[in-house]
Amino acid sequence: PEGVGGFVETFGEIPLGDGDEVIAADSGVTYVVNDDFQLDVYARVGLSDAAQDLAIGGGGSFRF
Repeated sequence: PEGVGGFVETFGEIPLGDGDEVIAADSGVTYVVNDDFQLDVYARVGLSDAAQDLAIGGGGSFRF
């Protein structure tokens, strides 16, 4: 459908001091409401012991 997109990404956080490395992957769907507004939902899974096991979320972007 027009205005629908998707994404898959991996990312990590490497602490500068003490702490464990966080590595996770997420995938989601985006929907462009109009030229200035986009909505998204995603699911994330942790790939390292320090990462959160599962997360589900959403958000929006507004251009002005």
